[in-house]
Amino acid sequence: MGFITVNVSLVASYINDKGKEKEASLVQSFFSRPIQRILNDVDDILGKNESAG
Repeated sequence: MGFITVNVSLVASYINDKGKEKEASLVQSFFSRPIQRILNDVDDILGKNESAG
């Protein structure tokens, strides 16, 4: 299989002094992962959610 580039970012939402909702980007990262590894991670996450429900 091939590779896929993943973009992950962490954004903080807050309300400023004037009561307006704002967002601030804290971190952003790009990385490449093998497609099979991403599919395995998704399967793990879905499996954990099914067993918790």
